This record gives sequence, C-alpha cells and structure tokens, in this order.
Amino acid sequence: MSIKEFLSQLLPSGLTVKDTVNNGMDFDLSLGKLLIGKLRFRNGEWIYSYSDEFKHQEVIKPLTQFPDKNEIYKSKILFPFFASRIPSENQNNVEAFLKIHPDKKGNLAELLAEFGKTSVNNPFKLSVH
Repeated sequence: MSIKEFLSQLLPSGLTVKDTVNNGMDFDLSLGKLLIGKLRFRNGEWIYSYSDEFKHQEVIKPLTQFPDKNEIYKSKILFPFFASRIPSENQNNVEAFLKIHPDKKGNLAELLAEFGKTSVNNPFKLSVH
C-alpha cells in the first residue's frame, strides 16, 4: 500500500464537496499573526500554497505534508492535515449543526469551515475568507 493510499484511509468517509461551493472556498492557515498559507477549493481540486510572509521567515519550518515552501500542492482529495480537523458526523455538536443545516451534511468544505478552525493536533488556526 502506498503512503497516499494509506493517508486517504484516514480521511472522513462519505464526505464530498457539493455544488454549494461551485465558486470555491478559501481558507487561511495562521499561527498567531503569521499567515502560514492558503487552502483553496476550485473546480473539484484542493490547492495549498504558502504565503509570501511565511516563505521569507526562517523560524517556523514547513509542514511535513508540504515540505517545499515554493511548491503549489494540488489534490482531488482534501489533504490529511486539513481533513483531520473535521470531527465525525456522529459527534453531538456536529449532529446538532447538521439538524439546523441539513444541506451541509457530507460537505467537506462546509464542515471544514464550521469545525476546522482549531485542532487539538496542532496550534494552527484555520479561517474562511
């Protein structure tokens, strides 16, 4: 099994990006006041790139999944670094949210926007803009 296949098994199952985000979604990844990078969803593809601000500093190292500061990373599936920020749809707070917003059920981008702001796995903040 390849690393990519293994990582894809870690992603939330049954989640897709539905037509409600045809125009795309944009996320900023920050650490304190430093903009680390941008995650975008466009035309069925996730795109991650580091900010110029991050590229020009040397204190914080690049994320393991995105080792090259100058590369633009693209994938049809949400990168595991971001997918791990989305809780199971079976959690009480997620179930409550989906009762109020049933149109967002299974929508990876919308769930990331709602629940991915912080993570117990790392100190980075994710915001939608």
